[in-house]
Amino acid sequence: MVTACEVKLAGHRQLLVTLDDGTQTCTLRFFSFYPAQQKALAVGNAIRARGEIRGGFMGLQMMHPAFKPAGGELASALTPVYPTVAGLPQIYLRRAVQGGLARAELSDTILAKDLYE
Repeated sequence: MVTACEVKLAGHRQLLVTLDDGTQTCTLRFFSFYPAQQKALAVGNAIRARGEIRGGFMGLQMMHPAFKPAGGELASALTPVYPTVAGLPQIYLRRAVQGGLARAELSDTILAKDLYE
């Protein structure tokens, strides 16, 4: 839930947004932003933010996270993100891995639990 949203003019213009999930708060920091983003991050809006959380002097914060309005169901599974080179898109890599797993002969694999027995 967004509890504060303000534009600060400390050296350069930045949008500071405070989120509270009921257990902790986190500050989102945007150095470049649009009025539509500021409107989407208005106080009282529920959002889902994704990015790297860093701790510091000012508490937990995220720099330029991706966000979207909260609502609807959460995904039932995690989406893998594969390391990439040469700018290969994630969707291509996911399809290649899924295709390889579909063609692989996996009947003689060892389950992890069997390794420790």
